[in-house]
Amino acid sequence: MNISALIKLTIFTNLIAANLFSFSAAKASTFEEQEMNQEQIIAVAAPYRHGYNLVVIEQLPGKDRCWAEQGIAPVSVDALLMNFDFSGHCRRATDSNGYSVRIGGEERGSDYLLKIVEQDNELILVATQRDPNQRPLIIGRTNGRQADITKIFLNPGWRFTKRSYQGKELSHFYFSEGAAPLANTTQQSQPVSNKIASPSASVVQPTGQTSAPTSGINVMTTINLTLPQENVQTPSSSVVINNSSNNSTAQEVNQLF
Repeated sequence: MNISALIKLTIFTNLIAANLFSFSAAKASTFEEQEMNQEQIIAVAAPYRHGYNLVVIEQLPGKDRCWAEQGIAPVSVDALLMNFDFSGHCRRATDSNGYSVRIGGEERGSDYLLKIVEQDNELILVATQRDPNQRPLIIGRTNGRQADITKIFLNPGWRFTKRSYQGKELSHFYFSEGAAPLANTTQQSQPVSNKIASPSASVVQPTGQTSAPTSGINVMTTINLTLPQENVQTPSSSVVINNSSNNSTAQEVNQLF
């Protein structure tokens, strides 16, 4: 291949790459978000293999219960949808195809990856930027640690929303920070109770509470997280990716995937 042909091929390749990038960015910008009833959706840390997997479950109104909660801090979650065909009753997302981050009305799934890490004997949901030099955001936490599936409480300022296109709701979930345009809000349906009594406590955490009980948390709180190494440093403590799980629990949770 002569130099002229090589130059032409290089230019052609760059043009294709630029067009694909522009198409992807344009496609992402066309998506909107719709508000959700926060009592009908939950994020959990599910033991899986040698760590934890982030799972989002939505309860469809008037249908069979998709999960039940027990305890206060942490809150143990019984994934009831594992016991029946949940089609038409529950919606579930287990990876980045089903959920992503949206900040200030802008979809940021291409910039942030959602990850569960361990810090000070609790599990933290963080959004790590693909650029390793950028600091991640803390989105939520479990307020404790246990071997079972555990509820994640979203930090103040964060909420669940749904992706939409031209006013039509899609199945993709957002972890959203910042107000959505008023035109994209929808009327919320009646809440669905997913609480069960705790044998060890007299108070049950309300299902609708999506923010952590801890006060004074900055909405855009960040931590130092070095990837892909497993040891993560913060100014006051060490954050590490959890590598311990209950084998029997992990086998049951595998049915979620």
